[in-house]
Amino acid sequence: MSAMSRRGLIRSMGGAALALPFLSAMRTGAQGVVAPKRFLVMFTPNGVFKPNWFPTGSEHDWEISPCLAPLARHKDRLLVLGGQGWDPDYDATHNARDHIGVSIKCLPSLPSQGHELQSMLTGLPGAEFDGQTWANGPSIDQIIANHIGADTVFRSLEAGVRVTGNEGNGLRLNYLDAGAPIPAENDPAAMWDRVFGTLSLDPAEADRRRAQRQRVVDFLHRRFSTLRPRLGVADQRVLDAHTASLSALESRLLGSGGGMCTLPERQVVESGHWDDWSNMPALARAQMDNIAAAFACDLTRVATLQVSGAASNARYTFLNGPDGRPITELHHGLSHEPWSNADAMEKMTRISQWHSEQLAYLMDRLAETPDLDGRTVLDNTCILWMNELSHGVYHTHQNMPWLLAGGAGMRTGRFLQLGDTAHNDLLLAIAQLMDVPIDHVGSPEWTTGAMPGLT
Repeated sequence: MSAMSRRGLIRSMGGAALALPFLSAMRTGAQGVVAPKRFLVMFTPNGVFKPNWFPTGSEHDWEISPCLAPLARHKDRLLVLGGQGWDPDYDATHNARDHIGVSIKCLPSLPSQGHELQSMLTGLPGAEFDGQTWANGPSIDQIIANHIGADTVFRSLEAGVRVTGNEGNGLRLNYLDAGAPIPAENDPAAMWDRVFGTLSLDPAEADRRRAQRQRVVDFLHRRFSTLRPRLGVADQRVLDAHTASLSALESRLLGSGGGMCTLPERQVVESGHWDDWSNMPALARAQMDNIAAAFACDLTRVATLQVSGAASNARYTFLNGPDGRPITELHHGLSHEPWSNADAMEKMTRISQWHSEQLAYLMDRLAETPDLDGRTVLDNTCILWMNELSHGVYHTHQNMPWLLAGGAGMRTGRFLQLGDTAHNDLLLAIAQLMDVPIDHVGSPEWTTGAMPGLT
């Protein structure tokens, strides 16, 4: 008998498997339970004020930057990607397009004058579909979801925070395939209803479900006991690991406390006005709670948190500028101010700090959630934080201000300074980190091999 898979268990259990939401996370090996890996993309727009974004120092001895300061408590979980030899005092007009660090090279013309959101997760230039420019292939999140998401209720989740405006490639980050964008869900209450609605039960229904789960657990214990004498030594070890996993899950499935899978509160923001800029903090918090719970309950293993769209005209009026007054300028407008405009760059820095605060909160949530292998959900999650531009004034796509965070086998706590690196190679490295057996992402001519240094 070959090692037992979840699909095999489901076939033997029939519909009763639906009573075991955590069983989809169970993978085993000779050493015991192995928790699933998860992949999360966070997007924020309009580039950054790079002198305040990139850290200073060397790979292992570096100081966190002002823009990333809210992430200081997670410094050992960060892998910041920078350009080798980049000088924060450089002449931006002369060097803004130098190919150092991670660069988006698959664009149809360089330097590009657009924000090119459709290329970020696909590694492909855009193409025309019915008069609209979309990505010409699947995005890396969907490639990964096809590999690790088949056993979950949702292959992937795409959560938006005020991703609104004119329909077009400036709003679409995720793609099922060529010309097939996936819109982000902006309303956290609608996201909650979709993901958790059927799990929110009245007490009587909860008791019925708990009794059903008890019957399934008892059935599995009997099934494992019957199978074991008929197995060889190797398969007995695999089955023993399944049994240990089942015992660990049993108390969570049947206990009244809910274990690691605790449903978030259903957030209805300001009477449903999810499209108000002033509600961005509440929207972000609700969407992050939705994602964290979906990961913890193993309802999905791939998610995107998209904070606005490319060239976003968000107004961060809930933040104060250097004068202590609310920031009323459009984010896109601030990004086009010269670096010599100290007031504008301080506001850009404060906006980046707020973005960092959101990532720090999400990492807090994942770090406080125990996983099946005795570690945390953060330990088994790869997070990619992306921006569609490097320098807002020049619309450059070189030395992109991106970072990785979490775990999933990465060597974090580093400031990785790179030479000329196509972002296709980074996407390929992430896919391979998630155990996806592919040799290129997007345009083959821009994939020279998986970017080294992640593990």
